[in-house]
Amino acid sequence: MFFVIADGYIYLVPHKRIKNIFFLKAIIPNRKATKDYTIELEGKDERETTLKKRIK
Repeated sequence: MFFVIADGYIYLVPHKRIKNIFFLKAIIPNRKATKDYTIELEGKDERETTLKKRIK
């Protein structure tokens, strides 16, 4: 299963692999993965801001 990020939203893309060729079966939007991804990004931004303040 692939995770694809497009316009800040995460989609799950199931696929079938035959040798070196991937056949994509569907594109499924995933709210939970998008929410977790957004929280993770916000957390990283806060940590980076805190580190920058400490360095200055």
